[in-house]
Amino acid sequence: MSEDARRAYIAEAMGRDELHAELPEDELDGRLTELFRATRLALEEGGANVLYLCFGFLKWTPQNGAGPYRAPLVLVPSSSSARVFAPASD
Repeated sequence: MSEDARRAYIAEAMGRDELHAELPEDELDGRLTELFRATRLALEEGGANVLYLCFGFLKWTPQNGAGPYRAPLVLVPSSSSARVFAPASD
């Protein structure tokens, strides 16, 4: 698939409120389940939302040679919910 075709496919998916991930479906499901459970546990036990979407990173290396370090530029509070989706039928 060409880069232009991939971008068009992803843009169409976003128009349907779908996200694109370059992971096999079973691995993505596992990661999302783990993320959901961890954030729910943190909220239940600590009372604080620990899930944020990060947009962009600032990367720097101090002159003393330590690092490199990364810091998020924009953090947006988020939430997760468990939903079961049926696979799309062709």
